[in-house]
Amino acid sequence: MRESMTLSQEMIQEAKQEYLKFDIFKGVPNQEGKIVKIRSIGSASIAVGSSTYHVKLKSLLADVFYLLPETKNKGAADYSILTREPSLCPTRKYFWHRVGDAVVMKGENHGLMSLEWDLFPGANIFMNLYPVERSVMDASKGD
Repeated sequence: MRESMTLSQEMIQEAKQEYLKFDIFKGVPNQEGKIVKIRSIGSASIAVGSSTYHVKLKSLLADVFYLLPETKNKGAADYSILTREPSLCPTRKYFWHRVGDAVVMKGENHGLMSLEWDLFPGANIFMNLYPVERSVMDASKGD
């Protein structure tokens, strides 16, 4: 009986997924060029082992954006900001729409990513690449 309990516990443990949460904020460069946070405007989360960030902005609560590593246009941006819509076509699950770019910053601002939405040019939106929170959820609840 004890062995089956251990097996059940292992199955439950395997069904759990660890997520990391990151701060998205509006910022401005100081005199030395280092970005200084003004206020938090959203967050991003990623499942450990995944390469897709889910981005939510406080001013656009109904929208979810996706941050994926750039694969087609290397050099122009490190990541693409995308939205998605369900596909009615049986061969595709989603249609993806590119709505911006993101660049990992270097030098004084290492540890930050600059996010540039097509609709908000020059908005000074950044993501901290150091997680502010870790959580564990059921894998079935993740997207």
